[in-house]
Amino acid sequence: MAKIKLIFEELYRSFWNSWFKDILLMLMFSISLVMAVIMCSYYFDLGEGKPDMADYEDSTWYEIMAEMNEERGFTDNFTTVNGCMNMLEYYEDLAESKEHPIICINQNGMHMKETDAKELFSEDNYMAFVSEENNKTIQIYDKDTGDTDLYLQIKALSLNLGMYRNLGLKTAEGNDFNEQNLTLKKADDNVPIILGNSYKGLVQVGQVFDVMFTDEGIYTCRVEGILEKGAQIPEFELPGVDKNLLDSYIIFPDGVKVTDVPEDTKDIEKFAMHNYAALTYGGASVKVKDKDELNVLSDEFRKKAEEYGLPQLRIFGVSMGLSLLHRESAASIRIMLILSIVLMSFTLYGLFVTFYDKIQSNSRVYGIYLMNGASVLLILIPFLLEIALILLPAICTSQFIFSKDNIGSSVEFDIILRTAYILVGLIFAFGAGVITFLMKGVDTERLVRHKY
Repeated sequence: MAKIKLIFEELYRSFWNSWFKDILLMLMFSISLVMAVIMCSYYFDLGEGKPDMADYEDSTWYEIMAEMNEERGFTDNFTTVNGCMNMLEYYEDLAESKEHPIICINQNGMHMKETDAKELFSEDNYMAFVSEENNKTIQIYDKDTGDTDLYLQIKALSLNLGMYRNLGLKTAEGNDFNEQNLTLKKADDNVPIILGNSYKGLVQVGQVFDVMFTDEGIYTCRVEGILEKGAQIPEFELPGVDKNLLDSYIIFPDGVKVTDVPEDTKDIEKFAMHNYAALTYGGASVKVKDKDELNVLSDEFRKKAEEYGLPQLRIFGVSMGLSLLHRESAASIRIMLILSIVLMSFTLYGLFVTFYDKIQSNSRVYGIYLMNGASVLLILIPFLLEIALILLPAICTSQFIFSKDNIGSSVEFDIILRTAYILVGLIFAFGAGVITFLMKGVDTERLVRHKY
């Protein structure tokens, strides 16, 4: 009991005599540990989550999404012709990247006037093409005409050319989507669409009709082709899309190009909004052959966003470090790495100096302990407890910052926290080694003769 009392009395005396230094070390270790774990995660893919799609065609597809919490009012750009054309070029640049093309697919809210649906698909058949979840008519205001009409939500998918080809879709009649028919000369030209096989016999290739997306406006569409019977989405999971046969679906294209710059914003604005929606609502993915490319890809997305002045794409299912630092340039991250190493080195040096001073300033007391039969271990234990006390806030800070609520549900938290604990263990081992070295081979007579 006397030994235990001595240990805690020494711990209290040692901590209180240098409380400011110890608290400063607590703060420095907390910051250092968090930065070290983030840097480890960035460079060693710690806490990597699963990509949103399975491996496909010798590559992995990672879900991406445009940031929606930008400080700039970027959607204000869509009120000008140049701003809308800029959005189309941004999308084209991303979708046609040779190394990392993006693909998009969304199950969206395409609407058609109830009267048009009945006329096109007949009174007996039109309900087969109406969304099963939203099969009631709704009133929609047309901002262009000022009219309010009854609309039905039609089963539809929006996808870009890359996704169309990756899904292996083929038409039984007419043409598939291709670069030529997805390039319009004028913004008010008819948009090509492809229908499921159940439309065969009801609608003809080349037929024209209107559809509406409530946030975008009305599109006049031309039937480009009709899919083969039984066309479906393959058996890997696509974000935001149910696994359905496509026989009763309308396929609407993302990434439509417009070659002639229009004079009026009205006709081009809807295409800009549609491409923005394709990148924003969870249906876009990027092709990555090797996960080592993810750091480069994140930097590439940041540069493109800055170039076009539009939202940056965030990659999901990646390491925590890449997720947190996706807006930073490679140069900035290297600077952060250097600063983290410097901070950790300086903190370890501070630990060494602090405990060296403690031993030197209390050497006479320790000499008396040793002369009265105390062991070196009995003197070491309070120091080890003090180091553990200094490191405790760093552990608590890591557990809070790297919690599920703070870093998202896709991260493997046990890997992140285990890394933090390993780093704390290494620091403690360093501190224990320093104390042992300083106390090793102590000369008790010299300690007794030592003066303050």
